[in-house]
Amino acid sequence: MLEFNQAITKEQFRELRLHWDRVPLVQKLARNLHPHSLWNQQAFSGPRILLESSLATPMNRYTYLSLSARPLALPSRPEKLRGFFNELAASVQSFSWTGEGPGFVGGWMLCLSYEAIQHFAKVPIHPDPNNISGISVFEVYEFFVFDNLTSSLFGVALAKDYEQGMQELERMAAQAQAARAQHYPSLPAIPDLSHGTVQGRLSFRDYSAKLRLIKDHICSGDSYQLNFAQHYELQYSGADPFAVYRTLCKLNPAPFGGVFELGGATVVSASPERLVRRIGSTIQARPIAGTRRRGDADETQLFREELRSDPKEQCEHAMLVDLTRNDLAKVSRYGRVRVGKLGEIVIYPSVIHIESEITGELREECGFYDCVAAMFPGGTITGVPKLRSMELIHQLEENARSIFTGSMGYLSACGNFDLNILIRSLLFTPGKAQTWAGSGIVYRSELAKEWAECFYKARPQLQAVLAHGGHE
Repeated sequence: MLEFNQAITKEQFRELRLHWDRVPLVQKLARNLHPHSLWNQQAFSGPRILLESSLATPMNRYTYLSLSARPLALPSRPEKLRGFFNELAASVQSFSWTGEGPGFVGGWMLCLSYEAIQHFAKVPIHPDPNNISGISVFEVYEFFVFDNLTSSLFGVALAKDYEQGMQELERMAAQAQAARAQHYPSLPAIPDLSHGTVQGRLSFRDYSAKLRLIKDHICSGDSYQLNFAQHYELQYSGADPFAVYRTLCKLNPAPFGGVFELGGATVVSASPERLVRRIGSTIQARPIAGTRRRGDADETQLFREELRSDPKEQCEHAMLVDLTRNDLAKVSRYGRVRVGKLGEIVIYPSVIHIESEITGELREECGFYDCVAAMFPGGTITGVPKLRSMELIHQLEENARSIFTGSMGYLSACGNFDLNILIRSLLFTPGKAQTWAGSGIVYRSELAKEWAECFYKARPQLQAVLAHGGHE
């Protein structure tokens, strides 16, 4: 095991290479230089991937930036996917940091669309008109790490050869130095966006008809709760989705965000929700269910107390916590699943949520594939029961969700992984920007509140695109 930022001599490197296929070389590059400043460095050839928390806490401490990720080809048959991920894990022998260090030490960064469910379960899906691959995997052996608590920037090279690894670190150091002189333009003015300014794909009348159908399914015992999504689309001719992301971070800082380039498309996310994380033998999920909009100080306090006391919201949240707990139990040691934090009220810049934290102890025979197969997609954005809810989503939504309620994150060479749920997210394709927002429907749901909830969830994304020249 190594200390993070440990200086390794050439002789020590050779010794470590006897045990490990690759050895992490780490160099501190700068202080108070955020990875955002490095995004447009021309010395690197993408795709570019940023995984970060713009709400830095000890549990979400590090930002990861890859400017030279390499796409990997996945097996064409879903049943071979487990073997694919097992081979990845075996290709880099495990190591980890002693003491505190980032969870990602090199390995792979991933983006999954909602339609990736076809790799894990027999559920009907719509073809995605955006041509987004269900699962995109990128090899990342050289990357930047930013410690949000100490404001320190590091370069990491997961190397087979000492000289090549040190050369890579020198190149990264030069780019960090060059980025010091680069200044992003100030963020544009944020347009005011009242309800109804931007229309979703469904009119209020059509949305109302869908909710009646969902309640019919609930009355017949077909579902207890169903997440139903609204789709918004804007014309966007800007060349830099990253500028939109920076504005979105100002509007809606979030713990599980980032930017992911996928060839002809770019995913931008300011997500508040974690799907599943592994650190050592501990796995964790943080389900969100229950939402109110933000207002002024008095309104926010009122809405906060509403969430805390509303029997409909509390019952719905408990049901989805139970679903998440059962999913986590599929890959956890018997009796080791715990609900550590239940029903916390968390205030974000645009909305207020009810959140819980659930942990388990991963069984020895289970790995990354098993956890994703058990958890994906999250129950909070599908419904209860989960498989039947996805069948109903296919029937009622009529179009692919694409990146919405998919996931992005990393699989580290040391076995750790962390995936978000792609909500509060945007998909940029040539000429347009798309976002989605959903709400959980139960029998006691009120049409006007659910309609408004979708808009309040989508508003920061829409404002960010409009601020950079987007339009209907």
